Amino acid sequence: MDEIELFIQLLPISDAGLDDTICEDDSYNLNGTALNFASILWTTSGDGAFVDATIQNAEYTPGPGDIANGSVVLTLTVPGISLRISLN
Repeated sequence: MDEIELFIQLLPISDAGLDDTICEDDSYNLNGTALNFASILWTTSGDGAFVDATIQNAEYTPGPGDIANGSVVLTLTVPGISLRISLN
């Protein structure tokens, strides 16, 4: 008997949300959305910190460099889900 396995990766869909403005001493609750994902990871181009960078609606507090630069880029990364199908 021959067997074949197919691995199908669902296309992940994500949206980090709209650009926004906050005061320098505030934290920000992100409003990301994602579908067909295995995990979530928020990253920053700056030196701020996330309360939990692995949830869609993470909280971000700008760091001193973010404040000095006047802006920061936050990125939402979502790898897709792989499905395994065995055919006989």
